[in-house]
Amino acid sequence: MGYFARLFTLLFSILFSLFLVWFGLKSYGESLPASEFETELVKKLRSHEKPIVWQSWQSTPPPQFAHINAHFSKNLWLTRLEKDSLPLDNALKNLPSTSYILLHIDVKSPQALPALRSKMKEMNIWSRIVFCSRSDGILKDLRALEPEWTFCSGEIFMTRMLGLSSLGLQSLNRISADIFFIHLNQLKLKRDLLPLIKEAQRQNRLTFVGPVPQTSSTYPVDAWVIKN
Repeated sequence: MGYFARLFTLLFSILFSLFLVWFGLKSYGESLPASEFETELVKKLRSHEKPIVWQSWQSTPPPQFAHINAHFSKNLWLTRLEKDSLPLDNALKNLPSTSYILLHIDVKSPQALPALRSKMKEMNIWSRIVFCSRSDGILKDLRALEPEWTFCSGEIFMTRMLGLSSLGLQSLNRISADIFFIHLNQLKLKRDLLPLIKEAQRQNRLTFVGPVPQTSSTYPVDAWVIKN
């Protein structure tokens, strides 16, 4: 009996120590203050009472909140279409001056970001654009060039949030991007995402989710990105 009592005491001590460490980390993360910085575009998007629905820029009539997928090829930024490609600047010019744009970029060339930066400044349209990508590195590099622009978080960051959320420690991951984007390219929309949305709200960050076929009232997000 003495052996089992000592074993039980040892196991209990280990588990209790782990709980104290977990509780300490959780409390520390939740005690960190929320960021108060917001770009002017984020402030405008936050003013909408209902969740924003980002639709394909090809919609008729042109949507107020337009979603565009773009890639860099042969020294040109092009929109992604099923059968053909259109220069990005042509797609942007076809939208009303009151439209906001969610621009999802795919970069494989070192010339892509300088070309995009030049095009956005030439058209003077960057203040109406949220720049998104699945690549955290691309977003980090572009933000280093233009810190005043508005950016989403990447897919690796979201994966890290999911891992910490499984331990209840999502508060340790500070959201430095202007908008927390939940990428659903490889995931399904499920209730496991609710703690991430709640944490983004606690950190004073807007949450975008997509691509999805339709919106859902189950998730209190700020915007939905609808599949083309």
